Amino acid sequence: MTTVARHFVRLGARTAHCRIAGSGPALLLLHQSPQNSRMWLDLIERYAPRLTVIAPDTPGFGDSDPLADAQPGIADLAAATLELADALGLERFAVFGMHTGGLIGMQLAWAAPRRVAALIVDGFALFDAEERAAMDARYLPPFVPSWDGAHLRWLWCRMREQLFYFPWYDGRAGSALQLDPPTARSTHAAAMDILEVGDGYRQGYGAALRYGERHRVAELKVPSWLLYRIEDVLAAHRERLPLLPPHVATELISGGLPALHARMDSILEQTLTGEAGAHLLLAQPADNDFRRRAVSTAIGTLAIWHAPGKDTAVLRLHAPGSKPPRPDPSAARDGAHLLLLDLPGHGGSGAIVGAHDAGAIAAAIVQAIDQLVPGLPLRTTRWPSPKVHRGAGAACTCVHHGCSLQRKSIACWTGCRIRPSCAAAHTCWMPSSGSASATCCGRGCRRRRLRGGWAMRPIHARYTTTRSSCCVWAHSCAAYSLAHWTPHWRNDCWHLVYR
Repeated sequence: MTTVARHFVRLGARTAHCRIAGSGPALLLLHQSPQNSRMWLDLIERYAPRLTVIAPDTPGFGDSDPLADAQPGIADLAAATLELADALGLERFAVFGMHTGGLIGMQLAWAAPRRVAALIVDGFALFDAEERAAMDARYLPPFVPSWDGAHLRWLWCRMREQLFYFPWYDGRAGSALQLDPPTARSTHAAAMDILEVGDGYRQGYGAALRYGERHRVAELKVPSWLLYRIEDVLAAHRERLPLLPPHVATELISGGLPALHARMDSILEQTLTGEAGAHLLLAQPADNDFRRRAVSTAIGTLAIWHAPGKDTAVLRLHAPGSKPPRPDPSAARDGAHLLLLDLPGHGGSGAIVGAHDAGAIAAAIVQAIDQLVPGLPLRTTRWPSPKVHRGAGAACTCVHHGCSLQRKSIACWTGCRIRPSCAAAHTCWMPSSGSASATCCGRGCRRRRLRGGWAMRPIHARYTTTRSSCCVWAHSCAAYSLAHWTPHWRNDCWHLVYR
């Protein structure tokens, strides 16, 4: 099985995330909206044996920071992609993009033709002015949390309809898609893509709908293939293409994704033969600023913010089920290394692989620390402070690097036993064909904000928090709990209860 490494790359004031595997000529994979590079794992596995495959998260999606512009255009996203390629030391590369990723890839190839060896697009969008106006008004409603979690039920139904109709709000027979009916898991996965980015989901879609330079496809100077799968919602757009130069081909693909990938195989073999292998610049310059790191451990990848220091290190661990901390450049660091770690299944860290117990998590944290600050004394601190946070508590145990008690101390913090009052939180959560699973999770997170032990209703279990003030907080927790769901969801998010 191919090893896919995750990397965070500093680009000025923001950080970009990408998945990288393989060796040989470079292939850049650009995802559709509102997904992220995770959608390309199978394709990375396919091409890594002969190519260097780089799959970035578009700015504002996955684990990449958004651009400063609240409404970036396709040209902005293409420029950001080229900036990442520069930072990685990529001189030439092939580009494959799907839908929004295809528009970004086309713009990139148009702007930097000498850098792109070949362009392949799965579904090149050519909406007319009337269609863009209609979808601009209805396709991208704001995604705003509501106190009762109704927005989660709405999201579930909206994503289910998107797999039946295009546009999703048009239920007429003429808008029906030629796709297999969605399952609970496929609807769940589609809803998760929105939950991970919140209202920011509109940026990628909006950039695609606003893009008015589609005529540039006829101005491309690189070998290009515009492929349309028969079952794709954009298949009809092939007839809207302008007159294309001989080196820009367009094809209608039957046979679904297998046929598309087989056609990609032949195109990449044709265009990348003779191209030099990529030599990536993955080492980031050393300075005193925070840098995002993806550290491989025995239970998966852990995401850590690291600010270099001297002599000692401070590890900040957030409460399980809560949003991980972000760096505060103005905070005093006392000259120590500062490590802000996302617990497994939270933030940028992957879900747990293998044993789901506090000892394994503690060992993985120690393993990550060993890679970043080997041999230094270490202490852990609370985040947020106990005055602010009243749920599952944050770390407060002082430990020393290299001491046999360190792993045991962290395990004590993560907790290897469950308090009786929290037992109801361990009911295994599973996606359902309706929206009940999303609603249940939203209400559970809201109750957890209002009560100590969310399943308890007695007056002594209540917090003083008002219902209205917990709206956004509960949405945030529900988004993290749902978005990092696995068959062992209760272990990932709730087994780590502070005692």
